[in-house]
Amino acid sequence: KLLRYILFLPEYYITLMVSRLCRATSNGPLPINTIPKFFSGHYLEVIDSALLERDLPTNPNAVLYDGGVVKLLYVGFIRYGKGIQFLLEGFRNLNHSDQKYKLTIIGVGDALEYCKSYVKKNRLENLVSFEGYVPFSDRLFEHYKSHHIFINPSLSEAGPRVLLEAKVFGNFLISTDVGYAERLITSDSEGIIIRAASSSEISH
Repeated sequence: KLLRYILFLPEYYITLMVSRLCRATSNGPLPINTIPKFFSGHYLEVIDSALLERDLPTNPNAVLYDGGVVKLLYVGFIRYGKGIQFLLEGFRNLNHSDQKYKLTIIGVGDALEYCKSYVKKNRLENLVSFEGYVPFSDRLFEHYKSHHIFINPSLSEAGPRVLLEAKVFGNFLISTDVGYAERLITSDSEGIIIRAASSSEISH
């Protein structure tokens, strides 16, 4: 690990020096905050997405709740570092209440089998659906459009871009305080920032 660090360090500083001569950008505030101050002032913070103008919804208003089941959505890698275990635990707690919820999980990863086992063990099969990998396409956009709440329980992120996509398609956002989440959730009507990835924070 030390050898890789030593070999990478010269390239890292050369890249930073070259960036002073160019118009460099940073995907959110996190990269800027982690580089030396001498270089950070030359970076423009942006929040970007692969969405094109033709992908944008014609009606950007929030997805309306019709009084039935509240539909929750997660899109991303299914890994422990993404907080997926806390999402499932929090979701189980939600369904002890009078209001009913359903959760759609989109993605693949090394924690997928754990998640499926957890759902089966807690008899949530009728409430949690695993959609697997869904490409960045109209099919994914339809999932955003048909759900009410998007949840990002990640422990660490530079972005995440899926949070921006969910906001564009009118989802109410629930996210841990990672990456540029606070840049996207600026009012109570747009969403909630939870300070830690935990089942209790998510369910409350």
